[in-house]
Amino acid sequence: MRPTTWRVMAIALILSSVTALFAGTNDEELLFAEIPTVYSASRHEQPIAQAPAAVTVITRTEIRQFGYRSLSQALASVPGFFITDDRGYTYVGVRGLGIPTDYNIRLLFLLNGLPLNDKYYGTFIPELTPDMFDAIERIEVVKGPGSSLYGSDALFAVINIITRTGKEADGATVSAEGGYDWYGRGVFSYGKLFENGLDLFLSGYFQQGTGEQTIDFGSFGTAHNADDQRLGNAYLSARYQDIT
Repeated sequence: MRPTTWRVMAIALILSSVTALFAGTNDEELLFAEIPTVYSASRHEQPIAQAPAAVTVITRTEIRQFGYRSLSQALASVPGFFITDDRGYTYVGVRGLGIPTDYNIRLLFLLNGLPLNDKYYGTFIPELTPDMFDAIERIEVVKGPGSSLYGSDALFAVINIITRTGKEADGATVSAEGGYDWYGRGVFSYGKLFENGLDLFLSGYFQQGTGEQTIDFGSFGTAHNADDQRLGNAYLSARYQDIT
C-alpha cells in the first residue's frame, strides 16, 4: 500500500473519531450550556467568564479521573504551578517563583473561604492537611496577587477548597480501591438536604499500605521497611440557613 493511501486512511479515521465524539451535540446545546461559577475571585459567586482574575477550577470529576490523592498532586496540574518535595515537606511554586524552604507563606489556602494558613507565621504544608479528597466538590485556584481581598498571604495565588454539600451528595456511597505495595482504601460518604432546611454531609475513609521496602538516600544510608502508612480521616459539615 502506498504512503499516500495510509495518510488518507489516517485522516479518515481521525475525522470519524471527532464526528463520533461530538455526535448528538448541536450549536444550541453549546450556546445554552451551564457556565460554571466561582467564588474566590471576588468573594461572591459569579460566572467564571465574569471573574476579574485568571481562575483554574479543578472539578470533582477531574479529581476522580486523574486519581489525585493529595492537594499537591492536584495543584501540579494547574498551568504555571510546580511542586518540589524534599521527602519531608511539599512546596508549591508559581510561575518560577517560590523558595523551597519558605513553607508556602506566599500562597493563601482556604477551606470554603476560611484560611488554613498558620495564624502566626502564614505557613501551610499541603501534605500535613487531612486527605479530604472524597469530600471535595472543586478546587478554585486564583492566580496572581489577591492581597486586596485576602491580605498579605495571597501574594502568589489563592487556593480555595470547596467541599460537597448534602444536597449535592443526596444519598450514601461506599467505594474501595487497592494497589501496589498492599495499598488499600475504603471510603464512605453520606449527604442529605432535609425538609427543615438542614444540609448534612459526612465523609470518612481508612487506608493503609506498606510503601517502598527499601529507600536509598545515597551517602546518608538506606532505610528498610520505613515507608508504611496507616491513616484515617472523617469530615462532617452541617448547614442551616446562614449557620455553617
